[in-house]
Amino acid sequence: TNPQCHQPPSVRSKPQQPRTMARPFVRLLAASLLLASSARRGAEALSTPKGASAGADPKATAGGRRAFLSSAGAAAAAAAAAVSISALSPPEPASAAPPMAVIAEELGYFPVTDREGRTLYVPARARRRSTEQAVDLAEHLRTTGAKMYGAYWCPHCSNQKEMFGREAWGLVNYVECSPKGYASEAVTCAAKGVDGYPTWRFGNGKVGSGEMTLEAIAKMSGYKGKIDGSLEAPLPSASGSCR
Repeated sequence: TNPQCHQPPSVRSKPQQPRTMARPFVRLLAASLLLASSARRGAEALSTPKGASAGADPKATAGGRRAFLSSAGAAAAAAAAAVSISALSPPEPASAAPPMAVIAEELGYFPVTDREGRTLYVPARARRRSTEQAVDLAEHLRTTGAKMYGAYWCPHCSNQKEMFGREAWGLVNYVECSPKGYASEAVTCAAKGVDGYPTWRFGNGKVGSGEMTLEAIAKMSGYKGKIDGSLEAPLPSASGSCR
């Protein structure tokens, strides 16, 4: 029996968003403390100006007030600058969001947002280069109308993709069956009775279930060429799970 995923996972947690607000918050707190400290010193200066006495010159007192206002204004400007830096400066490398390539490698797929604001998921590209025989087989499958039904989260679908490699997989007619997958054709999959992934439907009417070798695909699809499995490199480790 070929390995196959039979149902979507009951619970799939979304990748956690990295915490990028910690350092900006610290900067904002520091700016607030600076402003509060300057205001307190200014208030003390107003209540008991340095060198002031009961008969102090009113002009000197007014000068102290102007100095306080100038100090407070400078502190407020510094606080505003700190807040702006916090909001505009990029996050530290350690807390930055991982690039899509890393997400795709870890999960086997990555998220995108469509025009309606919905989050959909796209299967990652195949990592291996295709052999000539894999490209020839994929061309045969394309011209004879073969289709592979799968789901973005399915590790067996990822393995099947890697068996073909990047160039050959680009020729395969892939149908996304998960409702959350990009360009989903879930209604078509249900109408075709597809209940496991991957499922192959070949142009000659035969149906293949589960992850199949290139040799098995060639035989079932009626391919007349030769497939030598020893020419294919080992598959990279699969990501994700059926549940």
